[in-house]
Amino acid sequence: MRRLLSDSGYEVSDFEENLIDRVQQVVRSPREKSPIIRRLFCKPDIFAFDSEARDAYLIEVKFRVRPPAQVGLRLADLKNYLEFWHDCVLVVVVPAGFYAQRLSELESFIARGNGRLLDFDLEQQFCPIELIFPRIRAHALISYRQLIRGFPFE
Repeated sequence: MRRLLSDSGYEVSDFEENLIDRVQQVVRSPREKSPIIRRLFCKPDIFAFDSEARDAYLIEVKFRVRPPAQVGLRLADLKNYLEFWHDCVLVVVVPAGFYAQRLSELESFIARGNGRLLDFDLEQQFCPIELIFPRIRAHALISYRQLIRGFPFE
């Protein structure tokens, strides 16, 4: 995912890995901790900056082996992302391709969820990644789709 964004012209980096990793090593579990510690434990994976549009993105990436019509994501994680990172973009990579959605657009669906997993139909509830990241071009997606088809998901 990082390479696809980088190859498309976005400036990409991990989201403050060094500092946050150290805190996570010391604390070990976010349970019954302060909101700041809980926020650090559910940090987005990627920070991307579009210098042309002068816009930035926080991105959480999930890889699943399922078909796009039946992808399950942990409800507790989604609720944490909504609480602390409501403006992040959720990207789900499946063998069929890359799907993206702004977490805020999924808020009411997530709020109605119960149980351990929340099932999504990526083709209905998400959009192709290039609609949220317009600098990603069709030719780049073709080569990266070929790569992910051979990737050992989950």
